[in-house]
Amino acid sequence: MQTFSGMQRNLLNQNALTVFTLLIVFVVYEALSSIYLLLPPLLGLLFFLFIRALKEQQLPQLLLISGMLIILEAEKGYLFTSTLFYFSSVYYLVLPKVSHYINCKSCMKFIYIFLAYIGYWFFAFLMHQMLWTETPVLDWYVIAYILIEFIIVSLL
Repeated sequence: MQTFSGMQRNLLNQNALTVFTLLIVFVVYEALSSIYLLLPPLLGLLFFLFIRALKEQQLPQLLLISGMLIILEAEKGYLFTSTLFYFSSVYYLVLPKVSHYINCKSCMKFIYIFLAYIGYWFFAFLMHQMLWTETPVLDWYVIAYILIEFIIVSLL
């Protein structure tokens, strides 16, 4: 009889539990951000995490962020997978040219947040012109969202 004294069985898969908890907290936060306008929808933070997951080639993290973006789209009434298409397009087409000219990390973080909010609004406006869909509302709260999320991303 052979025994493996060094092997132990993990009763809970910690990664799956963490991901599930994170998704539940994110769903509750998105619902609260629709009620309380001072809570940012975290579009810029998700864009920053999306870029970081693509750079580090972390597929599980990228799938989690994609799921969060789809939840955000459903909550805010955006076109299905429009944020994923926009973020991928910006990552592969715009950011290489911008990062060629700007070397400041904090400046790039601000550009990420700015592109997430203002750039997505222009993208949604273009989609509105082509497909006659609704455009997201661009009001003065967006400036506060950009500043709040820039502070959050600067801490990461």
